Amino acid sequence: MFHQVPSYDFSTNSRTSEVTVITPNLNPIIIVEGILIFSQPELVEMFDLKVFVDTPADVRLLRRLERDVKERGRTVDQISTQYMRTVRPMHKQFVQPSR
Repeated sequence: MFHQVPSYDFSTNSRTSEVTVITPNLNPIIIVEGILIFSQPELVEMFDLKVFVDTPADVRLLRRLERDVKERGRTVDQISTQYMRTVRPMHKQFVQPSR
């Protein structure tokens, strides 16, 4: 299985008659996700590519508030207490250093 990718001539702003043949790499792709995945050096060594999706703290907190109120029936006070006692310190201790 292969793909033919047309070549482009920028001086004429058009495709040329030449094509580049690309044969896909059939090695398996495994996607591993998790907020603490990069804190495990033995796992990190096994990855060929690493992507860390960072979200600002205020956005993370708002998402947690909305989710926990709607889906888990928690109050804003309960969410705030949990966030300040465990979520925020654990993020600073484990997630931030491994990003």
